[in-house]
Amino acid sequence: MKSYVISDGWQIDVPESFIYESDEEQGQFIFYPEDSDLTIRATPFTANKNGIPATKDIMKNAFIGSISKSAVIKDNEQKAALDNYLISFEYTYYERNQKVYSISLGIYNNNGMLLTINIFGTNKDEVEKIYSVIKEPYNI
Repeated sequence: MKSYVISDGWQIDVPESFIYESDEEQGQFIFYPEDSDLTIRATPFTANKNGIPATKDIMKNAFIGSISKSAVIKDNEQKAALDNYLISFEYTYYERNQKVYSISLGIYNNNGMLLTINIFGTNKDEVEKIYSVIKEPYNI
């Protein structure tokens, strides 16, 4: 595994063979293997008002509001290491006549920080496997 520390100190672990790119315009960190259509997009957010960080409830609701209406909860909110919380959803959609399986994670805390991670690909087993790898450092 290779660990990447991205914006705001968030960490994401991916297999050594994954390719890393960043999209500065979108604020995304992108990871993918060469031999698959599996893609991971990680996007950190920070929110505060007058220097006061947003609460975990605000960050959680911001994440949930960004999720597809067809998504169902995969893992319920759980307290993790360093007072981070995680909630994840799964859903499928069609793109170019192919079924795409997707898992979206929101990892958030009381410091006004939110990391969204979207994992998607046509191979459900690959998506599930990398989901387990990515959430591991958060002890969830």
